[in-house]
Amino acid sequence: MESTQLNQLSAANIATFSSGQINAIESADLVLMSADQIKAINTSAIAGMSADLVTSLTTDQVSALGTAQIRALKSAQIVALDSSQAAVLSKAQVEAMTTGQLKALDSEDFGSLSASAITGLSAAQAKVLSSDQIVALTTDQVSQLSTAAVAALSSTQLRALESEDLVQLTTAQVKSLSPTLVATLDSAQIAVL
Repeated sequence: MESTQLNQLSAANIATFSSGQINAIESADLVLMSADQIKAINTSAIAGMSADLVTSLTTDQVSALGTAQIRALKSAQIVALDSSQAAVLSKAQVEAMTTGQLKALDSEDFGSLSASAITGLSAAQAKVLSSDQIVALTTDQVSQLSTAAVAALSSTQLRALESEDLVQLTTAQVKSLSPTLVATLDSAQIAVL
């Protein structure tokens, strides 16, 4: 199917596509699909989309993915996302991610998430973050973590926060830390709290 023909298909038509039909679309044609067409791809077809096709999605197309579509992505597809794609994920999209999906984001992609998207991290999601992902957090991202997410951090995760990140913790975030967690901080980290 030519890209001009693909662009003429309605969202209702696209919604009927199987993963095989989606994977038959060439990357050069996929990037020409509208946001409405991308939103219409059913979750089964999203789950079967090749990693190469996921990589070729434009940032506008990634932004258009619904929360059910995000949740349908497999770990290999999450790994295929690049930092520019990760940067446009919304709070709702991050909230929709499973802990397995979140773990699949490499540290560069995780560090590319917007500060507003970081507000979507749940306590369960925070618990599975790797030390590399914690280190990748920017100071803006750290200050946007929910108190529940901060409280859920392990001692290893908390110690992975850099001093400039600890300085950005809000009063509410610091209050959410258990005495056990605070006891694991070294003197340099305590000094900046």
